[in-house]
Formats: sequence, C-alpha cells, structure tokens
Amino acid sequence: MLIENVRLSFPRIFRAEVVTYPDGTTKKHFSCMIIIRKDDPQVQAIKKEMVAAAEAKWPGKGVDMFKQLQAGGRIALRDGAEKADIDGLGDEFYFFNASSTRRPGIFDRDGSALVEDDGKPYAGCYVNVIVNPWAQNNPGDKGGKRINMDLGGVQFYADGEAFGGGRSVATADDFKKYDDPAPSGDTDDDDDDFL
Repeated sequence: MLIENVRLSFPRIFRAEVVTYPDGTTKKHFSCMIIIRKDDPQVQAIKKEMVAAAEAKWPGKGVDMFKQLQAGGRIALRDGAEKADIDGLGDEFYFFNASSTRRPGIFDRDGSALVEDDGKPYAGCYVNVIVNPWAQNNPGDKGGKRINMDLGGVQFYADGEAFGGGRSVATADDFKKYDDPAPSGDTDDDDDDFL
C-alpha cells in the first residue's frame, strides 16, 4: 500500500543492519520508522490492511486477532505517546517500523533513483512509502504472533526539520565567505601555548 506525506525517522534504508532475534539467530534488515498524524485519513486504511493481513493468516478471525494483538502492543502501528522522547513523536502521532531483508527502492520526487550520497531521504524529511502489512504466527522465541510492516520503497516528498542533530553533510552556505587573501600561516613554533 502507498502511504503519502509522512515523516521519516531512523532511516536504515541504504545499508542493511544486522538484527538479532530472541532465539539468537541474526538476519540483515533494511528499516525505517514512519510517523503519521493520528487524524490522517490514511490511518484507517492502514488498520484495514492490517485486519486483512490478520484475516489471511487466521481465516474468520481477522478482526478479533487484530484487536487482540493491538491490545497487547503486537501490531506495527503504535501510539506516539509511548515514545514521546523520540523526535517527532507525541500524543498527536502514530508510528510504525517497517523493514525488509531486500533493499527498498529509494526515489526522488521526480521518480529518479537516489543513492546515499544524495543526502536524502533523511531523518525528519517527509516521504511517501510503499509498505505491506503481514501477520506472523511464530513460536514465542521467534517473535510470537504479530502484525508487521514490510518495507517496499521510500520516495522523498519534502524537506522537514532534520531529526537527531541535523544532516551530516555541510554545504558552502554553512561557512563564512572571505574576500581578503588567505593568511600566510602561524609562524609561532611554541605548540605548548594551548596547554
């Protein structure tokens, strides 16, 4: 499903990160957190897709399983108040984590492919995402019953205030401009003055 104009956080979308499961096994994942306003009409569509995923896994019990897993905090869509200490979250928002063992498609507004050196998408910007809810019915040591989000793709939509201290790449505008010639350098050989 396509979800539009939502906030991106913790993007690990260009390079996979090793995740360790409760049973001790490991797997490489690409992942991100998506932040969406509670009053966004897309929230209802997300919930319907999660119910459909539950119905596919537990025929005839989709709605009940969704409600049960939601009450136990076992669905991807969570209340932002739970993580209010994270940039961009709070009472007005939901969030979900989406991940994949495959690298997601990453695109600019015009549909062109992006690479990590492009500097976007970044934590705090607005994106469109392709995600697919899916239900798992594993033993407890392998995550138990849950409704998760598979990450298919991320498209940069618009700039936003960067999370976590801002972007790491400086531009020329971040520096002073000098019209006078460069100084010849410090001829003082006493390196102990600063101690």
